[in-house]
Amino acid sequence: MLIDPYTWHTVRIRRIVREATHAVTLVVTRPKAYSFIAGQHAIVRATIDGHSYTRQYSYASSPDETELHFTITRSPGGIVSSWAIDTAHPGDTLSVSQAFQGPLMYIASPGERIGLIAGGSGIAPLISHIRTWQSFDRPVQATLLYSTRSDSMCYRQELQNITNTAVHVRETDTEPRFDVESIRNSLSHQSIILICGSRDFVRDMRSVCVEIFPSTPVKAEAFTIDRFDEIHEP
Repeated sequence: MLIDPYTWHTVRIRRIVREATHAVTLVVTRPKAYSFIAGQHAIVRATIDGHSYTRQYSYASSPDETELHFTITRSPGGIVSSWAIDTAHPGDTLSVSQAFQGPLMYIASPGERIGLIAGGSGIAPLISHIRTWQSFDRPVQATLLYSTRSDSMCYRQELQNITNTAVHVRETDTEPRFDVESIRNSLSHQSIILICGSRDFVRDMRSVCVEIFPSTPVKAEAFTIDRFDEIHEP
């Protein structure tokens, strides 16, 4: 007999935030007594044209919010990402699993200096951290380097207005990517660096950070893109 490793909760889409042409945030109801930590992820199951699809998505909301946020960018040929961006409506239902640990789980100390590097939809778990830190009496002093295409940029307005986080955005369809010197100048003197994005992006960013900040811990999470959708991997 097969044992389902997930505890499923049926949730309803309350609203859909159109982040950009190719990115949305699904805001769903939060089950009672549901808990998670910034940097964790859930398994999300959607039924599309009578077929069930499961994907892993990081929480973009903070653990204190009354809703769950899952930010999704379009993958080439992605069934679930295309449904979320083009077809999903408020009122549609999803199934969400319990929270799972991931490499970006980190409990920050008030006043700590933390470096963040995001590529594309890798911004999701990092915005969860940023939103969590905003409630601290002595906020974390974070610096975010966000590399994304302009048609997929998420949280544009929020990042412009956020406090206690220095935000540097490179829209890579019109601007150069972050290079070694810009990373060195932006992320010196951090207690830890958190990185999330595609496999190639994370590999390159982690390699640079380990080389130029050899004494700074680096925690990284990469996702791969296949013909179906985004899948996060430790």
